[in-house]
Amino acid sequence: MRLLNTSLVCVCLIALGQPLMGQQSNRIPAHGIPGLLDPGSGLFTPMGRPILTPEPQDNQDSVETPATVVSGKFVINLTITISSSIPTTETIACDAEALVFDSLSDIVDTAGIAATRSGSTATCTVTIPYSWSLTSTTDSVLITYTISSPPDPFSSSTALPRRFTNHAIAKITAPATGTTTTYNVSQTI
Repeated sequence: MRLLNTSLVCVCLIALGQPLMGQQSNRIPAHGIPGLLDPGSGLFTPMGRPILTPEPQDNQDSVETPATVVSGKFVINLTITISSSIPTTETIACDAEALVFDSLSDIVDTAGIAATRSGSTATCTVTIPYSWSLTSTTDSVLITYTISSPPDPFSSSTALPRRFTNHAIAKITAPATGTTTTYNVSQTI
């Protein structure tokens, strides 16, 4: 009798457990690639990531950062002492950059000119006029210069010798509108 009761309990547990086991087979596995499988062709189409769109906001709640237009010019005067054996017929290029780090985007303004050479000295004045729409008048501006000979030392040109130098001059706060900011730099190449 005791064997019959034990067998009856086992059968009941198995019978009750079957619906619970069947439910687990419907669960989505935690790993794998989500997508659709076409049983007819056997082609699997992976699902892309959902595109999240921002909820529309009430105009009263949205705050736009006002932009301030800042304009002026940077003037970089370079005096170059030529110590490398650069042929007198080779052009020496002077380039300058102003890189602005704004909260909305980074801005890069560049200008370049050929240096005037006299013996072992060359000079050039690079002017960068600018007009920027900035979200903050405390944005940082990095001023750099490059001297190269030939003008594009990374081209497939076979002109040798090559000389290239790039330096930062200053990191400043964006100048007030109408300002001319001048730097005088001496460099040996």
